[in-house]
Amino acid sequence: MLSNSDSIFQVLTYIKSHPKNVIISNANYTNAVRMFIDDTVAVGNAQMYFPDHEIVVTRMSPDFISTNSNLLDYFYDFTKQNDQSYDELWVTTGHLQDSNKYMVELSFE
Repeated sequence: MLSNSDSIFQVLTYIKSHPKNVIISNANYTNAVRMFIDDTVAVGNAQMYFPDHEIVVTRMSPDFISTNSNLLDYFYDFTKQNDQSYDELWVTTGHLQDSNKYMVELSFE
C-alpha cells in the first residue's frame, strides 16, 4: 500500500509527465497552482485523496519538500510568486465527480 506522500508524489509525477492531459490554473492566489486531471487516471489511495464532492487538505512534511524539491519547483514556477523560496506545502485534493476530474491544488508558504 502506498503511503500518503507516495500517493501525492505519484499524482504530481503524472501531472508533470503528461502536461497535455492536465488543465493548469494559477488559482486565485499568488502562491498556489490548481490542476485538473481525468478521474480515469490510476491513483494510489484515490478514495482517501479524491473523495466525491469533498476536499482533503494535507500539509506535506519538510522531508517530502526537501526530497522532492526539483519536482515541486516545477509546480512553483506556475505560481505568481516573485521569489523562489517556500518552507511549507499544502496539497488540496478532491473529486469533481460531475466533471470527471480530480483536482489538485498546491499552496506554497
